[in-house]
Amino acid sequence: MRSEGVATLQDLYQAMTPAIVKSYQVFYFGNAVGVLIFCFVVLFLFLQSFSNPSAPTGPEPEHYVLMLTMLHFVVIAVAYVGASFVYRTMLQRAFSPGQRAVSAAAILSSIRLAGIVRLAIMEWAAFFGLVVLVVATQQWVLQHAPEYWVNLISTIIMFGFAYATFPTRARLEELSRVGMSEATG
Repeated sequence: MRSEGVATLQDLYQAMTPAIVKSYQVFYFGNAVGVLIFCFVVLFLFLQSFSNPSAPTGPEPEHYVLMLTMLHFVVIAVAYVGASFVYRTMLQRAFSPGQRAVSAAAILSSIRLAGIVRLAIMEWAAFFGLVVLVVATQQWVLQHAPEYWVNLISTIIMFGFAYATFPTRARLEELSRVGMSEATG
């Protein structure tokens, strides 16, 4: 179905084997499980802290955690805007004439890489928020100021995003259709 050495939409559909879709899904699932395991570590550290109670030493630890929380919100904004920009740029490159001239498999590989990079950037923000919670627990701030659990927001957003964009064959076909139509005018 290749015309003039350029991959077509039909070529993409044919190259989209169950193994390719499954490898993309495994990556998504693996990233989500990694963040979930770290969430459980944070929860374990928090609950374990009550077995060895300690009083805060003053306002400095809470001020430090507050600064980290504010930085976390900046990280969230930068990560999500940056992830969207990088993803769109990588998709444009995936459907470029040069990439379409290589093969349908190369286009699918570029699509998968764009999704991996986007999720990794979002994962970075989620891990940053979880690290803030670890610091807050170790400084005995979280035990006295539960409002710092707000740092879970980037993790919740990442889980929601991973769920909403989980790569299925139908989603990849739609992305391919839209990308090819935009690339070919």
